[in-house]
Parts: sequence; structure tokens; C-alpha cells
Amino acid sequence: MRKRILVADDELDYLHVIKVMLEGTGQYQVRTVNYAMQVPDVARDFKPDLILLDCMMPAVDGGELAGRIQADPALKDIPFLFLTCTVSKVESTPSKCYSGVQTYVPKNIEFEQLVQVIESKLAPAQPQ
Repeated sequence: MRKRILVADDELDYLHVIKVMLEGTGQYQVRTVNYAMQVPDVARDFKPDLILLDCMMPAVDGGELAGRIQADPALKDIPFLFLTCTVSKVESTPSKCYSGVQTYVPKNIEFEQLVQVIESKLAPAQPQ
């Protein structure tokens, strides 16, 4: 069964490219949203396994939006990957941000690396 990924970004071209590339792997079903305030409603309807969320969008930034989503009992367990243009490819090692519980990656990450990070976020947690 394909994993469901919700991608939220205000750049329509980026949304189109990422949707085509991810769905092209045959592993993912992708829904896109380009207006941040629609993300919670679309997430409730689509029930994604992962949300790729732009850090900087008009109206509300990704961190604030993630906080709203995590406060919603129906959505709180959905993992996030934050996408950002504010880090360079050199800094592309996934790092923690927004209250230390999420991963961010640069938008210019190599596609194969993005898929690896997505898969690591979708992997079941290993017992300690």
C-alpha cells in the first residue's frame, strides 16, 4: 500500500515537481496544498502518513502551523518534515527544529536523499 504524503508549500511549481517525482516512485500517494490555512482540513480528510511542510509561507509560518496541527487530537501523531530554502545544500544533513521534535531539509536536497529522509520518518520507531 502506498504511503500518503501531504505537501504544503506556497510555490505551485515546487508542489507540482515534488508531487510528480514522489508519485513516480510508485511508493507514495501525494496531495498538495498551497494555502497554509487549508492544511489542517486537508490533513483530516486525507489522513497522511507524513506532512512535508514549507517553513516560510504567507499568512502563517510552518512552525506555527505545525503547532496548530500538533494541538489537534486527530492530527497530533502525524510526523513532519520541514522544507526550507534558508539552509544550503552543504547544511543538508537533517537537523531538528521547532521545539526539537521535527526534521528539516533544504528544498534543494537531492531527490534520492529526500526519499531516504521520508522513509526514515515513516519507519516504525525501534524499541530502545
